[in-house]
Amino acid sequence: KERILYDIQDIDYVVCYEGEYAFYNLIKTLQSGGDLNSVENLVFRKANTVIANTCSRKFLNLDELPFPNRQLLVKNGIFSLAQISTSRGCTKHCSFCSSHEFWKSWRGRSMNNVVEEMEQIIAEKSIKLFGMVDSSFEDPGISIHKLNTLSQILLNKKLGILYLCYFRADIIRELNKSDLARMVESGLFSVFIGAETGNEEDRVLYNKTASISEAIKAIRLFQEYPLNVSIGFINFNPYTTLDRLRLNIEFLSKIDMAYYKYIYSKYIAYYGTKLYETLLSDGLI
Repeated sequence: KERILYDIQDIDYVVCYEGEYAFYNLIKTLQSGGDLNSVENLVFRKANTVIANTCSRKFLNLDELPFPNRQLLVKNGIFSLAQISTSRGCTKHCSFCSSHEFWKSWRGRSMNNVVEEMEQIIAEKSIKLFGMVDSSFEDPGISIHKLNTLSQILLNKKLGILYLCYFRADIIRELNKSDLARMVESGLFSVFIGAETGNEEDRVLYNKTASISEAIKAIRLFQEYPLNVSIGFINFNPYTTLDRLRLNIEFLSKIDMAYYKYIYSKYIAYYGTKLYETLLSDGLI
């Protein structure tokens, strides 16, 4: 957090961890001309010095937070989409990802609370297209309980919405065709599956828990339904070899996704992640 202020002179304040209350207290203190040293979970610039106040983690109950204010959300034709976060964190530890490093633990909202937010957006904005921005929607762990609960509530309420979700390939261990059919009936129209690789060496490097065969099986199952199916994929990384690339292309061909956007996809090093630290220790950064 201090590094952000040292590296980017245009930024004056950094709020640590879950920022709802800290950001609110920062705004109140700025408005009143109060002492910024009293704002917990704040790092700020004072003259040529960076000051870090006490930064402690407080894991918030997400059902108790107010819904985001969407007054600035503009409806733009039939493709207007409202993004909804139903959880924070991730139960897995993919080496390239910052989610677990930042959130540390997974917490989710109740599906009744999520649907209530959807109903508010429909009433206020007449928007019925939703993007679930969770790291992986089957969390916690590999569970379809949340998915079944959401789809059943949506079917009971007959909201007539469409929604898209992110999944890990691990979901294939629990998901069956009847559950998926119910989800599609409830409005699921698009899925993003974090496959990431088609070779075993990179699967271990990325710390992906689904096997290559499970990833293929998961993708093919979703492809059986009227869904837009896309994947997360990292073809090139600093350890890439021709053999790994060949296996990746073979994988993409098996799932009919040998597109340029996947073939040319590359790893991005996020500061502080496990793979970033590995690259540092191997002298590749």
